[in-house]
Amino acid sequence: MVNITRGAVLTATKMATYDSVKHTLLRRGFSDDMPTFFACSLITGMVLTVVTAPLDLVKTRLMSGHGESVGQIVRGVFGQEGKRVFFRAMGP
Repeated sequence: MVNITRGAVLTATKMATYDSVKHTLLRRGFSDDMPTFFACSLITGMVLTVVTAPLDLVKTRLMSGHGESVGQIVRGVFGQEGKRVFFRAMGP
């Protein structure tokens, strides 16, 4: 179930972010070429990382037996480690 949820969130976020960023860049005068595609992909990748990091943490802990349900894992993470642990891999 966590894999399906992660996949749905990832796909929806990817499509919406890429299209929004591309539309914004084109409206601001960027041309529809490879550098614009690269910029859109780079920004989309950063957004996806932020959006899916909490889901990846829950999925990893669920699959390694740290809890019996998603709710139990989320409550345990918030209670014992705090909300910052969801994004721990993104910083120093």
